[in-house]
Amino acid sequence: MGKIEEKAKQKTKKNAHVQDAILLYFRTVGAMAAVILSPNPTMYKLLRQMDPNPSGKRNATHRIREAAKRLEAGGLLKRDHKGQFVLTRKGEQRSVFLESMQNMHMMKPHHWDEKWRIVIFDVWERRRGIRQRLRALLEKAGFVRLQDSVWVYPYPCEEFVAFIRADLRLGPGMLYIIAEEIEHDRHLKEHFGIPIS
Repeated sequence: MGKIEEKAKQKTKKNAHVQDAILLYFRTVGAMAAVILSPNPTMYKLLRQMDPNPSGKRNATHRIREAAKRLEAGGLLKRDHKGQFVLTRKGEQRSVFLESMQNMHMMKPHHWDEKWRIVIFDVWERRRGIRQRLRALLEKAGFVRLQDSVWVYPYPCEEFVAFIRADLRLGPGMLYIIAEEIEHDRHLKEHFGIPIS
């Protein structure tokens, strides 16, 4: 990938981080007037979680306002009769998903219970876009791909999986399995920082 492509990819990724931070912020505080959609301690904390290298305050203010416009255009935010931004139903669903991902990372137990969480799925070829989105979500959440449609995670994540299943309308096409053992799991343990016995 060339330098220009890489730069564009990084910009898109940063924009997505800011949008996610805004949705999480709205989940916390509710409606907010467009004129005060600016950085504050809570917003900065979320921005730092989403983007470890945030820009300065002035640039952050611009990024937040631009991200809010993109969220509005994408149907995730709307303005109420007072001119305040509020989450739409679609925005609410996305913010619940982001919160569940955040909780999954925060609630990692100190000790592994020696059980693997496995997600397997069978998505029809005509729903290829859904399949690609599912893989991206699992990867972002920290799962490791064993095979094309088999992904592994070492900690409890049933609620997260249930949300994805409902959000993507996968039904029985997506299964959650808890396994005592996986053959040749050394590389998985190394990846997740689990002590090898």
